[in-house]
Amino acid sequence: NLTLTAGTGNVTLNQTVGGVALGALTIASAADVTGNVGITAKSVSVSDSGAALLGNITTTGGADAVGGNVTVVSTGTLSVGAITARGGVASAAGQAGGVVSLTGSTITLRGDIDTSGSNATGNSQTGGAGGAVTLNSATVLGATLNITSQGGLDTLANGTQASTRGAGGDVQFKSTLNGTAAQAQNLTLTAGTGNVTLNQTVGGVALGAL
Repeated sequence: NLTLTAGTGNVTLNQTVGGVALGALTIASAADVTGNVGITAKSVSVSDSGAALLGNITTTGGADAVGGNVTVVSTGTLSVGAITARGGVASAAGQAGGVVSLTGSTITLRGDIDTSGSNATGNSQTGGAGGAVTLNSATVLGATLNITSQGGLDTLANGTQASTRGAGGDVQFKSTLNGTAAQAQNLTLTAGTGNVTLNQTVGGVALGAL
C-alpha cells in the first residue's frame, strides 16, 4: 500500500504507476494532483484541495477477488481517463465490481467506466454484482464513452452460462450532464438490474446518442 500526504504541496505522477499493481493507493491530502498516466492498484482514493488530472485507473480484482473502489474528491476540477474496476475472474460465484465515486467542481470523463461483476463458473452459481457509479458534480463528456455496471452472468445447474445476471450497480448523475461539443459525444449506460438516475438537466450542451 502507498499513502501520500502532501498537505498544501502537489502530488505529481510522471510515469506509469503499478506495472506490478500496488495495494491501496491513497492520496490523503494535496493541493493539485497530476497523474495523467496509467494507475493500477487494489483501490484508489484521492483527496485534494486544488485540481486533479488523472489518467486511466485500473482496480480490477485478482482471481476470485472483488474489484477495488475508486474515490476521488477534488475541490477544483477533476479530469479522469478510463476507470476499470471489474470483479476478478471467478472459479465459482462471480466477484463484485468496485464502487466508483467522483467529485469535483466539474468532472470531465475522458474514458469508459466499467464496474461489472465477473461471470460465475461451475454449477448453479450467481454472477458477481456490479459496482455503483456516482458522479457527484456537474459532468462533461470529453469523449464518446460507455458506463457499464451490470452483474456478471449466472450459471445453470449443468454449469453452462445462463442469460440471467447478478445484481447491477446503480448509476447516478447528481448534477448536470453535458457534451463538450454539441451532439459530438455519445453515452451508453448499461446498468443491468441497477437503476439509472439523472438528477439534473442533461444536454445543456447536447449529447450525441444517449
